Amino acid sequence: MLLIGIYLHLAFYICSSFINLYTFIRTTLDTQRTKPQKNILKWLQCVLIGISFIWVSYVLNMFEEQVPYILGPLTYTLFIYALTFIAYKLKIYKLSSKSFEVNAVNSFVYQEIVAVLKQNDIYMSSDVSLKKLEEINRS
Repeated sequence: MLLIGIYLHLAFYICSSFINLYTFIRTTLDTQRTKPQKNILKWLQCVLIGISFIWVSYVLNMFEEQVPYILGPLTYTLFIYALTFIAYKLKIYKLSSKSFEVNAVNSFVYQEIVAVLKQNDIYMSSDVSLKKLEEINRS
């Protein structure tokens, strides 16, 4: 009975983590996220999916041992290798802890760029560049 409680407790945290992650993804605009932020969010999604697979493999073993117990440790091992590969591919190890901090200066610059793009309909042009934005903003 204690084991069932532990698995239900873990299921609650997995579900709440999925909800929190997808709420965050939906409430922030994709265009306002930096590449490091996008990489971290992809990696977190992979972590949650992997934890879910591990959880399922252990729970299936609990019910009349339909799945051999060894599947849990094998799933865990494969997940760790895959997660390490994904982190290496996304260069998560190079990111700082400040990736999600909101900086007033960066936010101001972003808002100014968006205002210039909208005001002059530059976003409709196929040859938008920082130099062109600077020239329009000076005039």
